[in-house]
Amino acid sequence: MKRILIYSAIILSAFAFCSCGDDDENSYYVKYEVQTGKQISYAARTDRSITYTDTSGDKTITVTNQNWEGTFGPFKKGQKVHLSLACPEGGFTRNTSIVRLSVSKNKDPFVIKAEERDVVVADLSYKIDF
Repeated sequence: MKRILIYSAIILSAFAFCSCGDDDENSYYVKYEVQTGKQISYAARTDRSITYTDTSGDKTITVTNQNWEGTFGPFKKGQKVHLSLACPEGGFTRNTSIVRLSVSKNKDPFVIKAEERDVVVADLSYKIDF
């Protein structure tokens, strides 16, 4: 009877370890950053359109004369995320914007996966694959 209990415990432990795949344990978080350029003329507003991927799909927001940052997740391995920036034409901003997409696996630090600098328009995407 003791042997049956011991073997049962061993078998149950083996199933517990086998059923937990590596991908099941991973959670990915995405941080988007937009550091906007300097305003040349304060006579007009400079609206910037930002499109990003969150867990329910793509979202678009408009920010005026400011930086923006957002962290979203959890995402799954293989999922594609996207960040884009569009500024109006007309010379209201200098080309000093920085647009950055970073990914964190589990609770590890964020790692930059895509970045554009000195842009007025940017379009970044990344397929989570680590």
